[in-house]
Amino acid sequence: MATFWELLFNFFFPLQCINCRRLLTADNKDRVCGDCWSRIIYLNRPIDIRLSLEEIWSVAVYDGVLRKLIHQFKYKEKKYLANPLGKLMVDFVEEYLEEEKFDYIIPIPLEKARQKKRGYNQAELLARILGEAVNKPILTNLVERRKKTKPQFELNKKERFENLSGAFEISESVKEDVATIAGKTVLLLDDLATTGATLDECAKTLKRAGVSEVYALVLAHGI
Repeated sequence: MATFWELLFNFFFPLQCINCRRLLTADNKDRVCGDCWSRIIYLNRPIDIRLSLEEIWSVAVYDGVLRKLIHQFKYKEKKYLANPLGKLMVDFVEEYLEEEKFDYIIPIPLEKARQKKRGYNQAELLARILGEAVNKPILTNLVERRKKTKPQFELNKKERFENLSGAFEISESVKEDVATIAGKTVLLLDDLATTGATLDECAKTLKRAGVSEVYALVLAHGI
């Protein structure tokens, strides 16, 4: 229920759905209306990309409402969307991955200059919400990008894999802690997967460091 001050603020500055601009109630923290949520095309299943991973799961299809929300989240500084988008991932894990065992969650790292310009790593924000909900530790500093890469959306499938080749490494600052992940199972987390090139390259790096199994969960799959 909305507080008095929230109701008063909403009277003068009405909340609108970030996607369709429909007026919202004062207690709508997500800033997305129910109709827009209902138009997301859920997958709730593994996607047919394995590569160096045991399995990749996607919550939904990268289209329509979800595509717009992810764009606002990543490029328009709408950090508050981490909460409702992260909740989609939490719901997925609690319903579909109950029996899956993973020891750590690792968000896909951004290239340092890109993260500095954006101000945050969207995958890390989502990972923190999931980690807190399922009580799993988040390793944010284990893997880092060793080279600057072109944006993946500019490239075809072959170019995407070439672009990411050798892009990740275990961070020098935590190499003494690598033994803690040896033989463990890791869940890689990102907002989007299309060809799976980013997840694949990161998984290779982790397996070279001794990780036993690497799974991945993404918010959306660009079919």
